[in-house]
Amino acid sequence: MGRYHYEDSLPVTDRWREIWGLRSGYENLAALERAIQLDGFDNVGDAISVDDWRRYVLSMAERMKIQSGASVFEVGCGAGAFLIPLDELGTSIGGIDYSPSLIEVGRSLLPSARLETSDAIDLDVDEAYDHVFCHSVFQYLETHDVALRVLSRMTRKARKSVGILDVSDASLQEQSVSARRASGSTDYDTRYAGLSHLYIDRLWFTDAAAEFGYTAEFYDSDLQGHRNSPYRYSVVLVPASESLQPPNWHRTGKG
Repeated sequence: MGRYHYEDSLPVTDRWREIWGLRSGYENLAALERAIQLDGFDNVGDAISVDDWRRYVLSMAERMKIQSGASVFEVGCGAGAFLIPLDELGTSIGGIDYSPSLIEVGRSLLPSARLETSDAIDLDVDEAYDHVFCHSVFQYLETHDVALRVLSRMTRKARKSVGILDVSDASLQEQSVSARRASGSTDYDTRYAGLSHLYIDRLWFTDAAAEFGYTAEFYDSDLQGHRNSPYRYSVVLVPASESLQPPNWHRTGKG
C-alpha cells in the first residue's frame, strides 16, 4: 500500500480485551443512555447527551447514505449505542464484538438484531450487508497491518459503503496524549501502562481505499461533549463508481 504500509512497534496486548470484557452496570439508565455509557463514553471529561448522540449517529448515517430499510453491520458494536438510533430509523441490523458481556447487553436492548461474539479480524464476509462500519474501534487494533486486514474484510462484506468512524488522528497524536494526561483523574502513564492506541494518518485510508476500489471522504469528529473529538476524524468509503450524495430520508426531514 505504498509508503503508508508498514509494520508497527506497538505492543500486542490482551489487556484491552480484558478491560472491555469487564464492562457492566448502568442498569438504572434508559436503553440508549446505558449503551452509550457501556460503550466507553463515561470517561472523565465526557458529557455526551442522548440528544447529541442521536444527532451524531444520524449525521454519520447521512454521510454513509444509510436509508430506512437498509441492512447495516457494525464491527465492534459493544452494547449497541450506535445501532439503537439506526434501529429506530428502520434498518436491519447485525454486529460483532469481542466482549461477551457487551454482546449480552446489546441483545437485550436490540432483540431483533443479529449480534455475535467475534474478533474484528475474523469478520465473516460470506453474508453481505448494505453498509458496514465501526465506531471508535481502530485505535484498539494492534498495528496498521491488522487494521488493513480488518478494513479489507469490511469492504468485502459491504455492498454500498464502509465507515471507519472516530479514528485517532496521527497528525494530532501529541496533542491528544497531552490532553488525556491533563484531563485524567489518575496518572495517565500508570493507567495506560502496557496499553496502546493506534493513530492513523488520513492518507493511509486514501491509499487503502484506492487499493480496494473505493474512494474516501473525511469528516472531522463532531460528537458534542466527547473529550476526544478534537483529535478524531471519520472516513466513509464508497465504491469508486458512486458518489456521496445524502439519502432521501434526511433531505425530507425524517430523523
